[in-house]
Amino acid sequence: MSVPYGASSRQIVDILDRLAPRLVASRPSECSLHPGSVLDLDSLTIDIRKPASSFSARTMVSLKPPSADTAYKYRLTLTLADDVDTSSPSYPAFVSRAIISSLDPVAADILVNLGRRHADRVGDHPSEWRIGRGLRVLGTCTRSRIITLSKALLFLPSELRDYVVCHELAHLKVMDHSEHFHSVLGHYLPAERRYAAELRRFKWPIVR
Repeated sequence: MSVPYGASSRQIVDILDRLAPRLVASRPSECSLHPGSVLDLDSLTIDIRKPASSFSARTMVSLKPPSADTAYKYRLTLTLADDVDTSSPSYPAFVSRAIISSLDPVAADILVNLGRRHADRVGDHPSEWRIGRGLRVLGTCTRSRIITLSKALLFLPSELRDYVVCHELAHLKVMDHSEHFHSVLGHYLPAERRYAAELRRFKWPIVR
């Protein structure tokens, strides 16, 4: 974090007070990634397990496509290696990376199809949809009309996922965040300012 040169201690405290809710929301829930946990997301269920056998040398991931057996969601099962230390401070980041690295086919299916449905609805399509590698930036739109969506969107509830997609679609018409932009986005998604506030407060179940 940086502060303006010459800022007083009072100004620094005010900055920290404003940032605190966002910083707290970015922390994963303490128990959400422990063995035995199940993350039940809108389009995806993630099951974290310890191996059934006495020893497993590798952390393994399996991915099942939507079906009646998986409640019509993707189901990702992460089986941890026997020697994974779940009490280590680095454990949440390790599990998050293992999960996220396995989600490419899920992201391409769920997010690109979601983007296309919203583009059909608002009547404006990008030149290309892409799935990005980054997690901090949830979406981008370039002047060449390429929209990139982050795999992190899979961990959002559907209404916040819709908000991010519509936000990028609005950038096809207005590249900045002016009042004109918010007018376009508000036309696409009338509660956009409420969703923006909810996204800032969202408590992520993974380490981004």
